[in-house]
Amino acid sequence: MKKITTICIAALISTALLTSCKKDYTCTCKDNSGTVITSNPLGKMTKKKATADCNTLGTAYTATNSGSCSLN
Repeated sequence: MKKITTICIAALISTALLTSCKKDYTCTCKDNSGTVITSNPLGKMTKKKATADCNTLGTAYTATNSGSCSLN
């Protein structure tokens, strides 16, 4: 019984560590004075994917405007 409990606990910990955390992220673009120009909801995704998407939006935004975009 003790061995089964240990195996179950190990399986639960492994599952928890392998599960990626997905959250709702927003990419907010501001002009040079700090005024929010646009806020784009990115939806539920991993932080790595949200950062990449926001960087893409930021590149497109800064090509036509002055300012920057950040992930919230």
